[in-house]
Amino acid sequence: MVSLCAGMVNTVSSATNVVLYPATNVTETSLTLTWSESNNVNFTSYRVMQNTVNSFSCSCKTVKIITSLSTTTWEITGLLANTTYYFLIRVGATTGTSDSNVISVTTPESESDTTPPLITITSPENGSLHAAQYIDLNWYAN
Repeated sequence: MVSLCAGMVNTVSSATNVVLYPATNVTETSLTLTWSESNNVNFTSYRVMQNTVNSFSCSCKTVKIITSLSTTTWEITGLLANTTYYFLIRVGATTGTSDSNVISVTTPESESDTTPPLITITSPENGSLHAAQYIDLNWYAN
């Protein structure tokens, strides 16, 4: 199979595809991908591919090109909270390319900070003798 996309020719290689495992360390803005090592003797690179739809033709993003065969993990950063992303690993070789399985990950929603603020009273200063005064404090959690 041959497809043209932005001047790039993709041919399916006969090597066994790598396996992309479920994402780990998933936060609102990052996650870690890990995959099995390619067994293609003509290996040239891993392309870490990302998209917000389950399609990896012309509209997807290459997050990283890795040229070391033994590098099989990558941290993805810059993600948005509460968003579904799709990932695959495209293995490049002198004989063509092959794709891993696709995984989807939904980043968690942003959590509101409910920690009460730290309040420091700076007046009257320690040791001063002032008549008792009362103040009203009001606050709202954001």
